[in-house]
Amino acid sequence: MKADRNLSAQYRIDRLEEIGFQWEVYVTFENRYRELIALKKEFEHCNVPARYPDNQSLAVWCTAMRGTKYRRNKLSQDKIE
Repeated sequence: MKADRNLSAQYRIDRLEEIGFQWEVYVTFENRYRELIALKKEFEHCNVPARYPDNQSLAVWCTAMRGTKYRRNKLSQDKIE
């Protein structure tokens, strides 16, 4: 496929947005928490394995949260609860 260097920046932006491209990749605690709630509703547990193919980013987040349990100064009490 030959690269078309004549495409405008706006055209490229529009094409990416048509397919649902997410410009903001920052994910908050609340976003991942909601994903975990949805997983629990579906599977009735929160045991997300470190290599969860259906949502690898949730798996990474859960692994990080498990690690913060032992470093309480890194996670607020309301998030632990």
